[in-house]
Amino acid sequence: MKKFTLIELLVVIAIIGILVSILMPSLSKSRELARRAVCLSNMKQMYTASAMYDDSNDGRTAIGYTNNFQMNYLYRQYSKYVNQGLIGVYTEHNFEYLYCPSQTHDQHLYDTLANEWNSSTTRTSMSSAPLVDYDNSGVPTNSVFMSQLEADYVLLSDIVSSSSRKSHWKEGFNVVKVGGQGKWIHTDSTLNTYLSDLAGAFSSSKNPLFNTMWNYLSTK
Repeated sequence: MKKFTLIELLVVIAIIGILVSILMPSLSKSRELARRAVCLSNMKQMYTASAMYDDSNDGRTAIGYTNNFQMNYLYRQYSKYVNQGLIGVYTEHNFEYLYCPSQTHDQHLYDTLANEWNSSTTRTSMSSAPLVDYDNSGVPTNSVFMSQLEADYVLLSDIVSSSSRKSHWKEGFNVVKVGGQGKWIHTDSTLNTYLSDLAGAFSSSKNPLFNTMWNYLSTK
């Protein structure tokens, strides 16, 4: 039986290394596309739960924010259910749909030390349109009816508040519109500018800019 020489083995190893280097980017991209699809599926579940809440509350939506527009990812605040927490009852206690598998920020992952599920403040990795305002006691201070919104208006997104916490995608993000349509929006120079300006500490002074960005999403 012929034995391989050392040079022949080194050549085979080199070829395998080249093949791996060629295939790895494709495999990595495929995994990210799969995570992106799971994230959108989770958002569609949130949309369905939100629609069920609306039907049970004379068309009023629970989607909104607390204190300022950027705080639109809350499930629980000051031990009170707010925003996305109010629609949790319609999900049969399946809470993982509130999180995106590509999120990396520990404050927006399920049940981490920085975001314990049973803590007084619980965050998701999805964001809601700046519609209903909740005060610190968890009581909505206004009402918004789904029938008042255009079907193309973006209701949910997997972008979290600012570029410093986005940690989802480099190329864009998922959205779900009032009419139920889910789609991928590519990040452009305008959106990058909005995200850059919104980075840093949260402030109600950023509300107009945040609202402008959300309206811009609805045109995409």
